[in-house]
Amino acid sequence: MKKLIFILLLFISNTLYSQQFYEAKTFSFCTIKRGERWSEWTEVELIKASIEVDSADGTIVLYTNRIATYSIYKTEKFVNDGEVVYWFFCEDDSKVLCNIQLVLDRNGYNKNEMEIRYADLKLRYELK
Repeated sequence: MKKLIFILLLFISNTLYSQQFYEAKTFSFCTIKRGERWSEWTEVELIKASIEVDSADGTIVLYTNRIATYSIYKTEKFVNDGEVVYWFFCEDDSKVLCNIQLVLDRNGYNKNEMEIRYADLKLRYELK
């Protein structure tokens, strides 16, 4: 019986650990046209959006006025000067390839952000 309870608790903890939830508080974007430079970032807009990163299912779900789901096919993790940076190589709902960078500050500066990068568009979300 103890073994069954241990296995059940281990399963639950792994399931909970594989899902990370974040809240976005601001949004901005920039674009590029072929052969040109990236535009300046737009003015920051205040938003309320939820982000779910589920490593077990291999998905990132962005809950805004439209739900966007990104299927992860490769993940890389880097630790740099107190920041943990995750690179997710993904495909969106429309089967378009993109990269999602999730930067989590561990220095206490509260500089957490997520950036979605397409060939011609970058979307930036500042996280709470």
